Amino acid sequence: MSIAVEVERCAGCRLCELACSFARYGHFNPAEAGIQVTFKDDGTLSVMVNGECNTCRKPLCVAFCPVGAIKSLVDVEKDEHHPVQTASAG
Repeated sequence: MSIAVEVERCAGCRLCELACSFARYGHFNPAEAGIQVTFKDDGTLSVMVNGECNTCRKPLCVAFCPVGAIKSLVDVEKDEHHPVQTASAG
């Protein structure tokens, strides 16, 4: 299942990284997460989504995002009035 991220809503808490690494490997290690949240030198956020996220059946990052910045594309398709940008790898 693909996910989409509204970067402008992201608070930078990185809970998505913890949830993802736990879902994938059974332990908390943000470096192993398929989603990476970083702060650029100018203070803005960057959210990168690994291609492996497309095969995630139940993305915990969506469930644990406290500000609702991450959505499954299935949910986005149902809500045409809620613009969401897809974050990409690289």
